[in-house]
Amino acid sequence: MLGVIFSDRLNGKEKVKLLQEDLQIYVSDEMKEELDVMCNLSYGIEERGRAEGRLEATIEAIQKMIKKNYSNMEIQEFYDVSDSFIEKIKIDSTNVVSI
Repeated sequence: MLGVIFSDRLNGKEKVKLLQEDLQIYVSDEMKEELDVMCNLSYGIEERGRAEGRLEATIEAIQKMIKKNYSNMEIQEFYDVSDSFIEKIKIDSTNVVSI
């Protein structure tokens, strides 16, 4: 039962269906709503993680371009970022301490 409830591959309606039909567990309307909320929250967390990963990858790529002396304009041909964003990366990159 917990495997169904905490599955990240099923949406709320699919979970309710499995609980009711396969496991013969009564699911109240309140429980259905709670499952939907839980699924929406986990989806939001997953999407936020993906967005953070894309941002980190973009920053790393821009840092490499900066090290290769690409101009801001050249970087902006590849990435839709502002001059101030690039300048912030330049400043942050100089403050990184290597171990």
